[in-house]
Amino acid sequence: MDNFRTLQGFGWKGFSKQKSSGQDKGHNNELKAVVDALEQVKPAPIPFDEIVEATDISLALVESRAYRR
Repeated sequence: MDNFRTLQGFGWKGFSKQKSSGQDKGHNNELKAVVDALEQVKPAPIPFDEIVEATDISLALVESRAYRR
């Protein structure tokens, strides 16, 4: 994927490249989902434990690169 504009596929029969007419990274939909959950008193769109897990992984990657230098 190149900047959410083009997608190249390798190893999939019949698929080589797909272009998008625009660039949509999903920010508007994400914010709408959060606002809807807050207004309707529903669970968060992304569970808190998944947010913590993603953060832990990101910090571990940063830390592992720091020790390589």
